[in-house]
Amino acid sequence: MHINRPPMLRRLPGFTLIELLVLGATIAILAGMLLPAFSKTKTQTRGAVCLNNEAQLAHAWHLYAEDSNGVLVRTAALESLVSVVSPTKNYPLNQWCMGTMDRLNVATNQQLIMDSLLYKFVGTLTAYKCPSDQSGWNNGAQKPYGGGQFPSLRSMSMNAWMNPINAWAQDSQKVTSFRRISSVLKPSATFVTIDENPTSINDGWLICDPNSSSWTDLPATYHNNGSSLSFADGHVEIKIWRDRAILGRVGTIGVAPKDGRVDLRWLSVRSTYGLNGPP
Repeated sequence: MHINRPPMLRRLPGFTLIELLVLGATIAILAGMLLPAFSKTKTQTRGAVCLNNEAQLAHAWHLYAEDSNGVLVRTAALESLVSVVSPTKNYPLNQWCMGTMDRLNVATNQQLIMDSLLYKFVGTLTAYKCPSDQSGWNNGAQKPYGGGQFPSLRSMSMNAWMNPINAWAQDSQKVTSFRRISSVLKPSATFVTIDENPTSINDGWLICDPNSSSWTDLPATYHNNGSSLSFADGHVEIKIWRDRAILGRVGTIGVAPKDGRVDLRWLSVRSTYGLNGPP
């Protein structure tokens, strides 16, 4: 008796070697086309999160000033660094963000951020770090581009001219240090916080000296060669940099620009101005 095999059980012909090679090549081509797009989308998503973090910090900066009769939260350089937690919460050098970049003592640095002047208006540690920042530490050695056992807590720095405890010594008598929110005469063109380059970030401020021909501290380039900034009027943006001296992994503190100072001038005029006011 002859029994017909059901269609679903009949053996189907397999792929030939040529067909498999063509299929593999097609998949490789599609992957080559789609992966850059996915990578760019991921970068853009992280950029949006970073901008939201900047907006939180800028909002907290405003709230602090409102709560302090218009006086801006203090900033400070390494000479005013606070690296030890006070059990009584008494910090003579308290500022917008205390602590070091070294995560070997995680609890200390987390606590110092939370004890800092701005934190009660921020309320979360995540606002202090860009999600694209892969920097960290290994046995006391900084790993600015990944590979560190202890991830950094912070990638944001504040404009060094925002109420510094001690003004940047080189030009403290030549340019404006903003002490009150009313002293920021061009709020839409004066930055408050910024993503700082992992090779230069140390204290809580970023110095961009309008009288210098070189970078002092460097902006980060996490977002397609750009960094996020918040401004004194509350708006945030991503600035794309072109200066090869600060792109990729080549940036070092004090590096000379390679673009005719175009990027350096852009940031310096948004940092501060001469004692006679903005141009």
